[in-house]
Amino acid sequence: MFDKIVKKLIAPAVLSASLVFSGTIGTFVMAEETNQADAQDAEVISCEAFTLTIPKEIADISDVVTTDNGISFYEKLSKERYGGFVCRVSTYQNEKDYAFIPNFRRGGEIELADGSRLDVVIEYPSDVQFDIENEESIKNQRLISQAFVDQILPTLASENGTYIPQNEVDHTEIYNETLKKLCSDLKEKKDAQGLEEDGFSYMYCLNYDSDDCFGYAFADLTGTGYPALVIMDEDGSGIVYDMFVQVDGEVRHVFSSAERDRLTLCGQEGYDPAVIREDASGGADISETSFYILDPVEKELLPQVTFIYDGTADQESPWRIRYSIDEEDEPVTEEEWNERIENYGMTYIPKLTPLAAAEAE
Repeated sequence: MFDKIVKKLIAPAVLSASLVFSGTIGTFVMAEETNQADAQDAEVISCEAFTLTIPKEIADISDVVTTDNGISFYEKLSKERYGGFVCRVSTYQNEKDYAFIPNFRRGGEIELADGSRLDVVIEYPSDVQFDIENEESIKNQRLISQAFVDQILPTLASENGTYIPQNEVDHTEIYNETLKKLCSDLKEKKDAQGLEEDGFSYMYCLNYDSDDCFGYAFADLTGTGYPALVIMDEDGSGIVYDMFVQVDGEVRHVFSSAERDRLTLCGQEGYDPAVIREDASGGADISETSFYILDPVEKELLPQVTFIYDGTADQESPWRIRYSIDEEDEPVTEEEWNERIENYGMTYIPKLTPLAAAEAE
């Protein structure tokens, strides 16, 4: 059962909606700008934060519901019996307000005149909400979904600010000082104690005499559009020396790797990494592999499961799985142990930017 839960965490819930969107999930921010349709061919729908322009043929097959902070689209034929929910555009003041929505993508932001911003969030159904035996209902769902991507979202406008699509948003500048500080420490060749005092892993100093270089990347581990900073060795091992996140406009350190306690990112092809893996060794006969997700609100590591190899306790059957400190470890075979670990995905190595580039900026 736990494996099923983890798969849901690794592969975002948009999989259920992708049947409707026919592969366009996640591409809405790339849609070309569309001209505002004239009044005869479109309807302008407003909430307090923004307006959307909806083609008449889509308005005819949709129930459009507005709230103070959002606009929702429902397919008419399936709404009463099946829910009919297709998508919703909403605005929030803080990522903490939407981080636990079951199925969403950040759609950009609205920059307000006073310098503040609103997060634009696109919500999708987490399960099927139309009649799978009604061809007209299925067709309508697809028409609404595709029109939303290609025609409706690009018309989003705000009287009180400027809409910026997600592909034009940059929330990485907050890490500039952290990167420059690390560059300075490495240039000075600070020792282990000096690195740790500055909030970095001591492991950098182990590479001062090698040709290996360090790189950094930004990874959205929560789907909220506010990426974490990960710093790695460019040797291809995937070991994350340090991870930093942003919370309420401040940079926070999450973890550092050590020689016998190394962390990597895991994920499945086509998705951002969603799981953090920790491999800790106490010697040849005892080791633990733990998996975590990043709490989208507190930005702390939330333990999911730990795979234990303990030959000191039982040399004949050393493979065990721990789901919770409140539960007994589950003995398993070596084959089961390896299969369940594989469910969490392969090591994910993002495209790295050389650390020297941060020093030059």
